[in-house]
Amino acid sequence: MRRVTTILSTAALAAALAIAALAPAAGASPTGLAYPTSVKAEFVRGCVKGGGSRAACKCVIRKMERRYTYRQFVRIMKRADETGEFPSAVDQMIESCARRYQ
Repeated sequence: MRRVTTILSTAALAAALAIAALAPAAGASPTGLAYPTSVKAEFVRGCVKGGGSRAACKCVIRKMERRYTYRQFVRIMKRADETGEFPSAVDQMIESCARRYQ
């Protein structure tokens, strides 16, 4: 189980790199809870490329979208890109999705 969580966490970090690259455009993006479709697709694409299953990666982005505004999401992705770590609440989302879709 720990291995699955680690893989999904690594995959989500790969997605963070992809999202951070889109961040300059984020300033003009929505500030509400709905994330642009292209950003969600890029997150899933980066996550899957990093080793996560499509279902688990979609689970993570859905949980993040329910909890964080788009602006908060972009900040979290930038910070993850810089530090290689997610906030504990995001780690819990990753663990939950890893358990569900292992």
